[in-house]
Amino acid sequence: MGERRRIHCRLHKAVPAEAGLGGGSGDAATALYAANRLAGFKATEKELIEWSADLGSDISFFFSQGSAYCTGRGEIIENVPPLPETAVWLIKPPYGCSTPAVFKALGLSPGEKLDGAEPRGMLDQFQSSVFGAPYLNDLEEPAFAVAPELRELRDALSKYGFKHVMMSGSGSTIFAVGAPAADVADTWQAELTSKFGVDIFEQAFCGRAATDRLWYGETGAYEYEAAQAMY
Repeated sequence: MGERRRIHCRLHKAVPAEAGLGGGSGDAATALYAANRLAGFKATEKELIEWSADLGSDISFFFSQGSAYCTGRGEIIENVPPLPETAVWLIKPPYGCSTPAVFKALGLSPGEKLDGAEPRGMLDQFQSSVFGAPYLNDLEEPAFAVAPELRELRDALSKYGFKHVMMSGSGSTIFAVGAPAADVADTWQAELTSKFGVDIFEQAFCGRAATDRLWYGETGAYEYEAAQAMY
């Protein structure tokens, strides 16, 4: 028999909307995880994954260990070994990209598949070399059609010597992997911000402990305590 409880929560949103970073999906996954934790872990992580698939295609990924092979609509996940802690720069322009508009520009018919490299093989290459692996985003060109200024931003960023530069998800964030060239290390951010009005964030690939008792960013043993917010 299920339980009905009320939870008061406050969202401090740091990931911008329409950025191609899965911010909304991450919020939903965190809310599901938090509710389950407050209730004393009544549901298994497998159940949370199944429930999250009904809410959105990308939510299930956040119940992985941070690196996963995703199939179906993105809701079927298979944990894979974590990627190394590599510097990743996120460059967010002052506008977003509409996901429906980008997928419309992609122009796929129902059931139609894209030609290209086999994704599992590409993932295997990532496991052996983040810098040497091929990077592919089928939504990049459709996003450039929706927001042509994104291509200009991507091309400008590519000139700074990063290992890889590509749009994230359906946009509008552009990410850069690795470090810039030494001769522009002190100037590239100011130049890019001045020309494009972007926000720049230095991040890194991250993982999650292989346990349903810890969330991203949490370390060490976790002992469940009933939260005072539960009533």
